[in-house]
Amino acid sequence: MEGGEHLHFGGVDVVELAERFGTPLIVTDEARVRENFRAYKEAFSAFKEEVAVVEDVEIYYAVKANWSLAILRILATEGSGADVVSDFELKSAMLAGIPP
Repeated sequence: MEGGEHLHFGGVDVVELAERFGTPLIVTDEARVRENFRAYKEAFSAFKEEVAVVEDVEIYYAVKANWSLAILRILATEGSGADVVSDFELKSAMLAGIPP
């Protein structure tokens, strides 16, 4: 970065984000989350065809990795399931729209 340039995340100036929302701040790129989920699904679907597995591929996100409702809602709209180990994780996943 050169004179006066700021770091950008997902095309957004992080200094502007900090000024608008305060710090500390956790920022997630929704497009990247969706892109990564679809890439995993596509990769496993291709492997399924290679080994002649009949069932559809289902991806289950480990909620313990990040239980942010925003992330879980994104994954729910992509068709993700949830891998949970506690009532809290189950309730979070269900609140985000992931079926039990």
